[in-house]
Amino acid sequence: MMKDTTVELISALRLMLIMGLVWVHFGPFPGASLDPFTGVYQADYFVPSSLNSFFVYFFLSAVPVLSTISGYLLSFKGKPAFMKLLKKRAITVLLPSIIWTSLWLAFAFTLYTLGKENGSFTYYDYHFSDFTYWTMLDGIFGLRTEPFAFQFWFIHDLILSLIFSPLIYFLIKRVPLLYFLIVGGLWFIGWTPPIFYYLKVTIFFSFGIILAQKNWQPSTLLPNYHLWIGLFVSLILIRIYTPIFFEGKMPYESMFEATLRASGVIAVTCIGMLMRKNIPKTFSWLSRHSGYAFFIFAAQFPTVILIKEVLARVIGTNSALKQSVIWILTPILTISIIIIAASLLAKHFKALFKVLNGQRTIIYQKN
Repeated sequence: MMKDTTVELISALRLMLIMGLVWVHFGPFPGASLDPFTGVYQADYFVPSSLNSFFVYFFLSAVPVLSTISGYLLSFKGKPAFMKLLKKRAITVLLPSIIWTSLWLAFAFTLYTLGKENGSFTYYDYHFSDFTYWTMLDGIFGLRTEPFAFQFWFIHDLILSLIFSPLIYFLIKRVPLLYFLIVGGLWFIGWTPPIFYYLKVTIFFSFGIILAQKNWQPSTLLPNYHLWIGLFVSLILIRIYTPIFFEGKMPYESMFEATLRASGVIAVTCIGMLMRKNIPKTFSWLSRHSGYAFFIFAAQFPTVILIKEVLARVIGTNSALKQSVIWILTPILTISIIIIAASLLAKHFKALFKVLNGQRTIIYQKN
């Protein structure tokens, strides 16, 4: 039986991290060529570039933590009814994801068509200049490359992990050490199996399964929580500033980032429990409003890009202050607009909202 405190922690972390993905998908500053995934190398403005890159790497912990949660929820009651679970996820995850990716692809195609004569909306050219049925299938399902709404690569790998979950569950039950040595080692060196985008979803999904099998519940702060948080922050700082000394490259990148993500799972869990202890109202708000999480995940890209471009034209980007303001306002406005849209849909078009939100409802619980 899962404790109420564990349920609350999972809910709060889910919403907090999905909101954090908006900063991850903010991307480069308008007119700048520096990708925040590169780190801070030859930045036009050091401070906003540092903030952008730091938060990108901080919230890259979202995929590992959300994958761990998915594995944990799969098996915390014992051996799952795999077929029943897959059928449920087809309705709550797969179907709404296909609807969202279809809508975003149609949106991108419309903008591309409107702007191709004068060079506007070039960002939204998803190979539309050479459109084939494969373009449509890739844009929706991500068969050969990421779909246009590229956040859905996570759903792709999560669904595949669920399909393979009977085998994963069996191997973890019988030979856990061997399983994690092999699969973890392949992930650590950066190997990607066929049909998957990455191995990180599966490895952390597996980690969640073994936590559930051990009936681990984070009811108290983890030992040495301040050391884990400090380690995670230190690894991020190393990652974003090291490329300065290696001409924009990160030595041993895949292994370093695997270590960073693994430490992030523990550190972010510690941060969630610290929030519950020190800022309980914020923690409670996140937990009570976790019904927005999937909708925000699905709607945040390319919404964040549109808002960033509008703010850049209004505010400008020719100073560190202006870039910092855009970096702060863009995600806040994106999240606020999506929450308002979700609330209006939930109130006035309940059936549509339930489909788009994977049958999840927005439930407000009293403190």
